[in-house]
Amino acid sequence: MKILKKVSQRISTRRKAKKGGESGSSSDSSLGSSSPSSAAWSSEHEESAAHTDLFKELQDTARIVEKDEPLIAPLLRTTVLHPSCTSLASLVARTISFRLLQSCSSSSNDGTSGTSLATTTKNAMPTLCDNHVFLMFLQTMQSDELEHGHTMLESIRLDLLACVRRDPACDSPLEALLYYKGFASLVCHRSARRMWKKDVQDALNGSNTATATSTAAATAAGGGGDTHHQHRPPQRQSKYVSLWLQSQASAAFGLDIHPAAEIGAGIMFDHGTGIVIGETAKIGDNCTFLHGVTLGGTGKHHGDRHPKVGRDVLIGAGANILGNIRIGDGAKIGAGSVVLKSIPHGCTAVGSPAKIVGFAGERRPGSSMDSTLAKNVPIGGLDDSTRDSVGSSDSSVSVSVTGTKSTADMSDDLDTDESSSSSPQTKVSADKEKQITVEEESSLVGRGLPEKKKKKTKTRSGLDKSFCAFRNFQCKNLPCGAVSFQCLSKMLSNYCTEEEIGEVYVTLLKLNPKYGYIPVDVFLKKFPEVAQKYTSLDNHQ
Repeated sequence: MKILKKVSQRISTRRKAKKGGESGSSSDSSLGSSSPSSAAWSSEHEESAAHTDLFKELQDTARIVEKDEPLIAPLLRTTVLHPSCTSLASLVARTISFRLLQSCSSSSNDGTSGTSLATTTKNAMPTLCDNHVFLMFLQTMQSDELEHGHTMLESIRLDLLACVRRDPACDSPLEALLYYKGFASLVCHRSARRMWKKDVQDALNGSNTATATSTAAATAAGGGGDTHHQHRPPQRQSKYVSLWLQSQASAAFGLDIHPAAEIGAGIMFDHGTGIVIGETAKIGDNCTFLHGVTLGGTGKHHGDRHPKVGRDVLIGAGANILGNIRIGDGAKIGAGSVVLKSIPHGCTAVGSPAKIVGFAGERRPGSSMDSTLAKNVPIGGLDDSTRDSVGSSDSSVSVSVTGTKSTADMSDDLDTDESSSSSPQTKVSADKEKQITVEEESSLVGRGLPEKKKKKTKTRSGLDKSFCAFRNFQCKNLPCGAVSFQCLSKMLSNYCTEEEIGEVYVTLLKLNPKYGYIPVDVFLKKFPEVAQKYTSLDNHQ
């Protein structure tokens, strides 16, 4: 017996050694190989492991809460602990579909799956079955379509973790999954986006064939048939299911996100109420929006008309960002601001219209949650006197060059007593400006151009300068050779956009923010490198 035990032990040790050698050689070969397929497999394996860990954490927390708080047990058994929840995708799909339909009073939501396409409740219209909504969420989560470089399930995982890490009131991912409106609206948006304007011809082939067959039979029988329905072109792209999801999510959670908007991962909509995101808007990864934020368009024209928000951006409560402008990476927008011009990367902007007041003191403002802007790096020379001097210089340039509407032109809006009690110097300047205006009007009449159109153009030039985010930067009393924002704009206005000029100026200004301007030696040394990075200028230019 002792001999048999020794033999069996030797055999087992040999088998273990053989297996260890095979695994070691395979691991060495996998480390030595740098094929894309192995890298993709490892990333997918890590991603699936992260999903499994989060799924287990959610269910373990739900079981503890079920024992500690029996009152909430029916909700947990209907959502997180439902028998159909066997993965993170099914768990999130079951929970969000329940929250969506319950908040909109669209279904009985008793935890049982429906058997028909519509469920009729008392004093309510027939609506979609909760089981069909669950399957719709589940199908989109299993899609391989990427939004800003992420799958839907990976974006959901990062969104949940962002809520826990950034909100001190959130103790676990289960709280965000069950109760956070911002997270639920993001899940609805990501599902609606993956169904937005997809080709549905394959899905309609069966019904179209059946319709054609029945129509041919009716024609052969002499019935003729409805020619309008015979020649109706089949629908090529789906959009109504996505719009239904957007509408239901807006009614249930108070956020309105267009299905075509592109949103990155790791997003947190704190409180979420009142957030509006337009059709062509884009949001980068790891951003945080507080309640009441609007990413809106201007006018009623079609095309690209909504803001583009970079990575790691923090936008305060009630901020309105309007038009096809860009908010650079790592920027911070103060609460209640109205942003009408692009804000460069790493800048802090406040006010209405918003103006730059400094640089963000942290690398990732979207994760730091500095909503009071306490970590702001000031820029030298940004004070009220500088702002007034900039405004006076702008007004003088606009009057002498473009003939912008001045105080004399606005005298029609004032009382006659106030206008008549002006000083002699004011009257002289007013007479000169009136003389210029009369000469311009006479020239316009000779050319056959209307007078009102010219006034609108002149007023718009003044408004553009007052909307500029750099309007309170220094432009007077600077050292010899110093480069101000106004000077850089004049040099590059024919070659670069406003956004590119702002990015170049901010990058150079960050090297010495205390000055409030760019020293000439820094400009000559660093400008070619920075301009090549942020603009389309070539070496010759």
